[in-house]
Amino acid sequence: MATYTEIEMDEDEFSDFLDEIYEPVDVAGMTFNVSTILKECDPIAFRCAMSDQETRYECDVCLNVHDNEDDAANCCDEPEEDEA
Repeated sequence: MATYTEIEMDEDEFSDFLDEIYEPVDVAGMTFNVSTILKECDPIAFRCAMSDQETRYECDVCLNVHDNEDDAANCCDEPEEDEA
């Protein structure tokens, strides 16, 4: 069984994530990214939303990132050979 590391989004990654899925917002003729608005206007909501994100798992052998813990644990396992 391969080893893996749990990885969570940091603030920059979460900000990028928010800005990818939501369009910028125009306020009084100025344009703001959603991540900036949320982080500046309600930092508690920003941190709560960031902590609600799914944990990802990185295979320690090949460094592929998986959404599922089992996939990461079995990522670089050698396939069993059938005995003839």
